[in-house]
Amino acid sequence: MAIVQFIRGVAVAAQSTPGTAAALSSPNWLNWVTSCKFTDQIQVDFPKFLHYQIWMEQQGIPLTRVQAWEVQFLWDTWQAGWFLHSFDGSPTGAGPYVFTPGKTAAKLLTIVKVNKNLTTYHQLVDGICTDLTLAYTANGLIKGTAKGVAQLAEPASSPPTPSYGVPGDKSPLQPGWAVATINNVASRVITAIMTLKQTVNPFYASPTATVASPVGVAPSDWEVDDMSATLDIVRAYPADASSDLYNFRHDVTNATNSLNITDPVTAGSKGVIITVPSMKAASGDEDDTKAISRQHTVQHFLYDSTLGSGLSLSFKGDSGYTPS
Repeated sequence: MAIVQFIRGVAVAAQSTPGTAAALSSPNWLNWVTSCKFTDQIQVDFPKFLHYQIWMEQQGIPLTRVQAWEVQFLWDTWQAGWFLHSFDGSPTGAGPYVFTPGKTAAKLLTIVKVNKNLTTYHQLVDGICTDLTLAYTANGLIKGTAKGVAQLAEPASSPPTPSYGVPGDKSPLQPGWAVATINNVASRVITAIMTLKQTVNPFYASPTATVASPVGVAPSDWEVDDMSATLDIVRAYPADASSDLYNFRHDVTNATNSLNITDPVTAGSKGVIITVPSMKAASGDEDDTKAISRQHTVQHFLYDSTLGSGLSLSFKGDSGYTPS
């Protein structure tokens, strides 16, 4: 009998060269991961052949392959920024680092998952994030989920040893730090879920050399068709005038919106600030099953004629994170 411990780690880094894994250092190992899942996606066709009296599946033929990945975590003052390289390759500034999704070409990601109970580990190369969420609850943890795709590869030998830095700030983010501004008015929000999304399709072409394993044709590029962002908001509904539901019914655009989650003890020098110049609701409903009625809307972030000016995310963290 042996004592088996969970010695695991997840790291994310932005690649400088397609097809080449990024080097990992202490800032790349995520401190606040709660779940990490890699899913092999191999498309297999099972054609039906006439076999005696009925059409039957006699063979499965692998066609294509990709790796789907999902990382769940708690938002902090800088580590979630690694995933934003998929939406804005090069942030501006040097603390805060400011990402403006859609402004510059995305960078590919290297994602590593280590389980030291095994002699192999998973290293995903040429990854891209398709969905990134921030889920705020007034009386709960501020949770995040990043999802995407990457090249499917066999497990590699010689697992790296996770190296975690010690955050000097009060990460993860705390719900009491958050101030939501909607239509230029500080608002009491019950829940707010920001979702940043882009449509990514694998581009397939014949390989330059045959590969025995993994089976299937691997994508040679990722085609990014479009990008969008939404904010799913629930807050009190004390009166209809100037409410989110009123604005939705009257086709009013909410201007000057933000979610400021910064540490008051440091005078706002640590935290995350999300700014949305304008947004408009796509749906709305009322919940009056409790003593305090709630209004629920799903707001779409609006971009203006200047590419990438519709949304920005500022990370004010320790010096460990540097854009690459």
